[in-house]
Amino acid sequence: MQKSTKALPDIFVVGTGTNVGKTVVSLLLMHLYAGLGAAPRYVKPFQTGCRTPFDTDSDALFISRHSNCRFTVSPEKSTLCCLPQPKAPWFAAGNQGQLIDPAVVFDTFKKLKKSSEPVIMEAAGGLMVPVNANTLVIDLLQKIAIQPILVAHAGLGTINHTLLSLDMMKSRGIKPLGVVLSDPGPDATPLQMVQENTEAIERFSKVRVAGVIHPVKDFAKPDPIHLDLLKNLIPGEKII
Repeated sequence: MQKSTKALPDIFVVGTGTNVGKTVVSLLLMHLYAGLGAAPRYVKPFQTGCRTPFDTDSDALFISRHSNCRFTVSPEKSTLCCLPQPKAPWFAAGNQGQLIDPAVVFDTFKKLKKSSEPVIMEAAGGLMVPVNANTLVIDLLQKIAIQPILVAHAGLGTINHTLLSLDMMKSRGIKPLGVVLSDPGPDATPLQMVQENTEAIERFSKVRVAGVIHPVKDFAKPDPIHLDLLKNLIPGEKII
């Protein structure tokens, strides 16, 4: 029996840092939710390294092109702020003589929640990235109160970065849905290392590692294995 779309949780896709695979995981969640009958809304509050939402490196454009959802928001409506410098939002905005107001993010989320459709929000960088002089990404996460999924690299160094991120969330009373490891290649992380990284993360954080997202061959039609991996993190959507 298909789950009511009203029961599907809003998700804040956060990472242990930049370039860890947050956008790919966001896209896979869009596909997953669409397959469950929802019309998810994607939001990337702060896009740095792009002049417009239609630039080649725009995450919102990537989502729009490949999500194939029955309700796909145009890139300019998915991105609240585009900043050309590839820096933390605080400094990227400062370089443009701008000041980011977190209230815009809160207001946008409230407006989106007037519908019954779930929201997939993607963070910029890691949890401790400054949005402005007084606000970190984790502050946004805490105030909006969306359950996060933490995306981390699958390979060497991820134990430290992942445990630090999870510990910071725990200190704020934030309970993540789980951890997703990303291994886009071209050289796959040795299986033993992935297993050891997973064991360490789960043992010391008590947070579940759902598995590994390997290279996605077709972003418009992703492998069901990847969708099932994420489905296992959604309450009431366990794969037997």
